Amino acid sequence: MKTAFWDIFLTESLQKPWRVLPKPTADSQIPMPIAPYVFVFRETMSDEKEEMLSKMVKALKWSNQKVQILNITLDHVEDLTTWSDAKGILFFGVDFPGDFGLIKNWFGHRIGKTYSLQNLLDQTELKKQTWQHLKNFAGI
Repeated sequence: MKTAFWDIFLTESLQKPWRVLPKPTADSQIPMPIAPYVFVFRETMSDEKEEMLSKMVKALKWSNQKVQILNITLDHVEDLTTWSDAKGILFFGVDFPGDFGLIKNWFGHRIGKTYSLQNLLDQTELKKQTWQHLKNFAGI
């Protein structure tokens, strides 16, 4: 019950459109997300990156219940294969097989890959391509 309270508190007070999954330690596995979509990063989040991510989620017309955020190392990517429920997983700047924007099936999950948030801040011309990747991923 305590977790639900904090999820609601963080969502409402900080205006975050997502829930953040706890970062796994070297000897722990990634917890199973409850949202149907997961955005995977491998970078430190800043206010500017969070704001950009918030705009992406809103542009997709998704609610805070529909997407969760996961910040992991490459060592933990294989842990995603153990999730029993099929998820939509979008990798932001994570070195993962496949072309940018290509959506494919991976161990029962629908996955896609796009640029890191830092790349989008540094190279604004990538934002149009990333928006197309997001739309492909969301089925828009």
